Order: sequence, then structure tokens, then C-alpha cells
Amino acid sequence: MQHSDAHPSRQNADSLAAASAPSYSTTEVARLLNVSTQTVQKWVDLGHLAAWKTLGGHRRISVESVKLFVTSQTVPAAHQASRPASEATSGQGPLPVKILLVDDDPFQLDLLQAMLTSTPRQFDISTASNGFDALLQVGRRMPDILITDIVMAGMDGIEMLRSLHQNVHSAKLPTIAISSYSADEVLHRGGLPEGVEFIPKPIDRQRLLKAIEDFLAAAAGEQAHTAG
Repeated sequence: MQHSDAHPSRQNADSLAAASAPSYSTTEVARLLNVSTQTVQKWVDLGHLAAWKTLGGHRRISVESVKLFVTSQTVPAAHQASRPASEATSGQGPLPVKILLVDDDPFQLDLLQAMLTSTPRQFDISTASNGFDALLQVGRRMPDILITDIVMAGMDGIEMLRSLHQNVHSAKLPTIAISSYSADEVLHRGGLPEGVEFIPKPIDRQRLLKAIEDFLAAAAGEQAHTAG
């Protein structure tokens, strides 16, 4: 004899498991990906994002599904093949590229880290929540590449980059600056130091990865020229 409550119990267990998983609200995902809440709702309806409703009727979206959605874009073959000859190697192959991410918005840090996963290139990622903390981290351990937001509380990205470029040890640190401001607005706020790559929000993942590979290739070429 079958118990009539077996299926509802399984549904309740699934609901409890979903509710305990890390999640975002629709508004948080919209802010994270710089789209409208209507667009996020459409992605949920199409099955691109995993979501459920709380007892209060509020929609929650799985953090893991957002990361998978962000990283679902394909990586160009050129990125997969590019591995600068100057990279330090170990017996296990090239060492991970050290990247410092700087942003005062934890959701944006999550997004950037998601964009750097699931690629052939291995990254050793550190994070900082403001410009001052970033300067301290650079002083303790120089990253291979710095990726920073421009608008932050306290010491913003522009002020931080000026400080780095005034220091002989960090003046040539490969840097990518990201912002919801346009290039003209960034220029109006004082502009970026020479050599800094600017990428507007919403961040194009493939453009970000290409900028990283371009910096690594340039560093490899410079090192080869010096060695020759």
C-alpha cells in the first residue's frame, strides 16, 4: 500500500533545500548584471536562472545559477591557445595568474570572480573592498593584473590608480578599470593614468578576458625582448 503523502514530503524537502541555498532577490540580480528586473524575470521564466518563491511570495534566485549563467558565454579559441612564454612554470605547468579585484560592492566582486572561472587560464584571485585596502594588498603582494571599479566610497579607483602610478614599483602594473560611467564621464572626473584599460559596465566577459590576455602577452613580449 502506497502512502499518499510521499510525493508532498519530497516536494517539501526540495523546497527546504532550495530555501537554505545562497540566493539573490530579483532586484539584486538586476543590479548585479545591470539589467532591468523585467529582464531577470524573463530569464527565470525561460529557465536560464533557477528560482523559487518564499512563503511570503518573494522570488529568490540561486547564486549558483547566476554564476553559471554569467560563465555560460564561450571563451574565444584565441584565449584558450594564448599562454605567454614568459609565465613562470612549475612541474605542474604554468602558475596561476595573480589578480586583485577591487570593488566596494560584494555583488560585483561575485560577478567578476564568476567571470574568471571556467576558463583554461588559472587565476589566483584576491579581493579588496576599497582603494586603500587595495594599496595595502599591492604592497604586500604584487598582483600580475589589477581589476578595479572606479566609483567607491573613501578612496576611489582614480585616486588609488594615481597613487600606484606614482610609485616606481607599481607604476607599470597592468590595470583594468571598470565603471558604469562613460569614458567621457571618467575623463571629467580626472581621467585614468596612461596604459589603464577601461571597460564600461555591464561588463562584457569576453572583452575582459581579452584584455587580460593582451596584458599577459605584452608582458611576455617585453620579458623576451629584455632576455634577448
